[in-house]
This record gives sequence, C-alpha cells and structure tokens, in this order.
Amino acid sequence: MSKNFLTHIGGLRGVAILLVILFHLCPAFFPNCYYGVDVFLVITGYLLFLGLDRNDGSWRSTGIFALKKVQRILPAVSVAVLLTVLAGIYFLDKTMLEAVARLGRYALFGMANNHLNKVVSDYFDTTAAQNPLLHMWYIGITLQVYLLFALGVVICKKLTHKVTMRTLVVIGILSLVWKYRMELFGLLSYVGIASDAVTAPTHYDTMPRLWEILAGGAIMLLPPVRNKWGQSLLALLGTVCLSTAFYLAQAEIIVVLGTMLIIRYASGSKVECLFSNRPLLWVGAVSFSLYLVHMPVFVFYKGWIVVPPTLLEYIAMLGITAVLGVLFWWLVEKRRISWKVWVPLYVVTMSLCLMAKKTSIIHDMVAGEQEEIVVKSYDDWKYVTRESDLMRGYVFEHMGYWGGVFSMADASKPEGMPEESLLLVGDAAASNPSFVLMGDSHAASMCPGVDVLCRKHKLSGVYLPTVVSPFWNYEVQRDRHGYFCDRNKMLALLEWLKGQPQLEYVVVVQRWYQRCRVNKYDWDKKSADLSMAAHTDALRQFASKLAEIGKKVILMDQIPDYETNPRTYAKWCIRHKRNPADRMQPFLCSRARYEKRHADYLKMLDTLQKEGLCQVLSFDRALDAEGNYTSYAGGEVLYRDDNHPTAPGAIWMMEQIGPDFLNMVKAAGASAE
Repeated sequence: MSKNFLTHIGGLRGVAILLVILFHLCPAFFPNCYYGVDVFLVITGYLLFLGLDRNDGSWRSTGIFALKKVQRILPAVSVAVLLTVLAGIYFLDKTMLEAVARLGRYALFGMANNHLNKVVSDYFDTTAAQNPLLHMWYIGITLQVYLLFALGVVICKKLTHKVTMRTLVVIGILSLVWKYRMELFGLLSYVGIASDAVTAPTHYDTMPRLWEILAGGAIMLLPPVRNKWGQSLLALLGTVCLSTAFYLAQAEIIVVLGTMLIIRYASGSKVECLFSNRPLLWVGAVSFSLYLVHMPVFVFYKGWIVVPPTLLEYIAMLGITAVLGVLFWWLVEKRRISWKVWVPLYVVTMSLCLMAKKTSIIHDMVAGEQEEIVVKSYDDWKYVTRESDLMRGYVFEHMGYWGGVFSMADASKPEGMPEESLLLVGDAAASNPSFVLMGDSHAASMCPGVDVLCRKHKLSGVYLPTVVSPFWNYEVQRDRHGYFCDRNKMLALLEWLKGQPQLEYVVVVQRWYQRCRVNKYDWDKKSADLSMAAHTDALRQFASKLAEIGKKVILMDQIPDYETNPRTYAKWCIRHKRNPADRMQPFLCSRARYEKRHADYLKMLDTLQKEGLCQVLSFDRALDAEGNYTSYAGGEVLYRDDNHPTAPGAIWMMEQIGPDFLNMVKAAGASAE
C-alpha cells in the first residue's frame, strides 16, 4: 500500500481527536461528538489488519509486536498520569485526588476501563467528568485490543483462511449483539421472550467495541471503484455519515460505516482534500498527545474558574491544550522513551498512585491546609423495624419476595441498621405516623428538614427509599439498585399501604425529569412512550390507585437546582480568599429559569393537582425579594451539589415551605410555633 494512500488517514485522525476534544470541552453543545473514539477504533482495526502480512504468527514475532505497542503507549501514559497526579495535588480536593490516583494505578496496567466499569455507571455523569484521568478508559481498551489481536494472530495462523474468516465474522456479530443486547431483548419481549438478567453494557466495556476493530479490517474487502466520480460519491457519503456525530444520537453504526467509506475511497477522490490538508494532518500527527493532555486541562481549568466558562475561556482551554499537546508530542511521544528511562519512571508513577490515601499530606503541604466547609452533622435518626407496633400489617409475601422495597437506597447505611427497615421521621412520641415519605435521593436529602419540622409540630412519619417513576407500571431488571421502582414493587407497596390505615398521606419527593428520562433502571427492555402525555398518564394511574385505598398524595415540586456546585464554589472562595458575593449569579436560580427548565414536569404536577389526585408542595415561599432561589442562608451552604440540599439546607427549606406542608397534612396547631 502506497504512503500517499494512507495520507488521508492522518487527517481522519485529526477529525477524530477534534470530535473528542469538542465533546469534553462542552458536552452541552457537542453531545454526540464522543463518536470520535469510534473513528479511532476503526482506524486502529484497519492498520492492524493492513500489517498482518508482516507477522508470521510465531510467538517471537507476536511478542515483538506486543512490546512495540506497549513501548509506544505506556511510557507516554506514565508521564501523563504522573503530571496529572502532581497537578491534582494543587488543583483537586482530597477526595477527588484519591480517586484520580486510584484510576491512575489501573491506567498504568492498561485496565482503566475495567476499574471504571465498577465505580462509574454512566460516562455522561457530571461526577465522572470531574476526574481528569477519565479518558484513560480508551487507552485501556486499545491496549487490550492489541494484546487480543496478537494472540489472535498466533491462533489464526494455525487455521485455514476459511475458518479464520468465519471466526472473525462470528466474533464481530457477537460483539455487535452484545452492544445492542438491551434493544434486542426489548424486541424479543414483544413475543414473550425476556430476561431480567440482561443488563446494558457500559461505555467502558471492551467486548462491545470489537466489532469496530473488525469493521476496520473489513475495509480491505470493500470492492475498488475505478470511476473517479463513483469513488468521490462514496467518499462524500462517508463524510456525510461521519458528520452525524454533530447532531444524531445513537449513530455508532452510521459513523463506523462513514469511517470505512472514507478510508477506502477518499484517496485520489475529489473529497481527499478535506482530509489531506496540512492543518488537519498536523492535528492528526499529534492526536495521541492531544488526547492525553486535553482532559486534565479541561478538568483543572473548569475546577479553577469554578463558574461556567465564557467563550474566551473556552478558547483559552483549546489554546492551552494545543500548546501542551505539541510540547508533549515533542518531548515525550516523538522521542520514544527507552526502557532504561521508562522503567524507573513507571515505578515512580505507580508509587505515587499507590499512595492515594497519603497524597492528602502532600496536598496540605503544597496547597496549604484549607478551612473546610462546615456542615452540621445530622445523625439523630430513629429506626423502626418490622418487629415494632408500627409494622403491624406487614406482609412478607408481598414485600420480602420482591426485595429492596424497604432496604436503604444508600449502601453505606448506619452501622447496626436492620437490612429491611423503615426510617421514622418526626416526633417518636407521636401516637401514630400519619404520612409516608418516599422518592429518590432527593427524598433522602430532604429527610432532615421533614424530621425537624415534624418534631417541632409533634408529627411523625416514615421514610421509604423507593422511587416513584412515572413509568412505575413497567418492570425493571433485577440489579443492586434495589430502591428503584417497578410494577411489582409498586403493587407490593400498595398492598402494604392497605394494611397501614394510619398512614393517611403519601409524600413523594424526587427529581421528576431525571425519573422521566430513559435509563436502564426505570423500566424494562421494551420501548416506552416518552411523551409528556404518557408521563402524566402513568403518574395519574399511580395516584388513582392510592386514592382507591384511601391515601392522599402530596407531590413536591422539583427542588431548585444550580448550574455550578455551591459547595465547590465556597471552597474556591476560601482557598483564594474571595468574597462569595463577587460572582454569585451562577449560584442563584431565578423563578423564570426554574420554570423554563422544568416547565413540562411542573405542568404535569399541576395537571394532577387540578384533577384532584394530589396536592403539590411548591417552593415559592423560598424565593427571596428579587425572585431567586438562593444557595446560601446566614452564611450556611444549603447544597452539597447542584441540586441535593445539605442537612442544614433541607431544614432551612422546610422552614420556608413548612406552613404549606403542615396545612396539607392538617396538623393540629399548624400555625403555632
């Protein structure tokens, strides 16, 4: 294969790294540009199969191949991890620094993706994006693919060409099926074939990526086109397919197909100039270095400025990434660090990562011991187990069989708490609890506020960590997230509530739009109607069933949320001795913005209230004189992140909306102190 034929692949690498950088820079504007990784994998597969004839299948040849790949990748990774951890000592807080050092250890073994599979459920989660080594998952997959390829060559050289081709086709099909297994089982569920054991693959799995590597190898099987215009049309079609990364979600197959067409037909076509121009070829040449440095730059920069970046700051991040990427390429990648230098470097980097829990000492020495944000502890809980008088009417056949209905949502529950229990909130001396509080993590975070308010007014209730999804009538797969909602749990809950006449009110607090999004925990593999009418109707069914058994429903409005973490901002102010009032605007949520962001879901709750199926507890009383929800009160940080209140925050919020809550539960002396 001529050198000129491969020129446009360098430009395609440049396109891939630009897509990845745009996604990590601003995922809100470029939500689908993570497809750049898929482009990289197809290119990797093509180049691997292109050089297959240079490997005779011997263990010696395979060992040399594997060592070359390791020597090319791991030294650069070692330097990147070392610099990131050292920079993190100053830029990151102690908790995140430990997480970075821990992930760095796995990255040095080429297993970052395996570690992330266990600790991060969602690649698009904002917490995951705060780890500057998150992008190392792709390095792990790449190294594993190289090792699998080397082993596969040894095996395939001993098989006939026919058997080898059939084996590769089977592996590719299995990988593709593994990637889309949730969708396939969703289709099969319509004909009565379903499995609760099926779980969705994570973004970090290696198996669902193998078909992209094999697709790269399949490029050589595409027939040549002698007509230049026909070749140009196919290359243009590939470019159009690749451009879907900017506007089309769930389009991996289209992007992979587009990459295949560009690699095969762009050379010598009218489209070649799009991928063979000098700027793009330069970006492609340093793409590996840019990949290694861009994520730490973005995370550290965004953490340093704290508030959402301006356009100029986005440009600054791109400029810093470009400069550091070129320096890294020139000083590290281009020089190909020798084994004599790399081994000590590797040992030093691994030692630093292994001291994850000790880095806080270095952190204090470098960054200075910081004053911590003080949040009052709240641990005065009272537990009610199934043996208590309150639990009369508990039917084990209804609850124990489905599991998790009464189990705590948080795995780190207080020591000594029973496996299956209810949490009593309010005055323990009250004769009978009058309400049950349930929902997702937002209900748990509001528990202290409800508890303090009810103690003050001699009320009591119980808390159940059970989500009430608007799609409660769907069945959910069985997994460790026992507090998520499905049809069986809700039916069991209804049966239990029938036997609890004293629990007159059902109070639901949760993040409504989060529960309405498609995710693998809220409903089964079958497709769902995602319209707001369907959301409203499903919640209407649940409220109606509660009304049938004599329960009154109180739904709390969406808890006000913020674009930036108030606690992070407060720490930043302490560190830099800045007045929090200087740039407070991102930490205020106006009523207008609140209504705009949650308009559909606020309307859903309002509709059910007008139909008489529920009462809606609004946060309007918490608005200040300027019409804003604030994240501070009396110098106290009210939020532990952008939407979960701290214990003092929950207490402050319930003090504001307390009169409405007490009115709804018809508390005696609700207006009295």
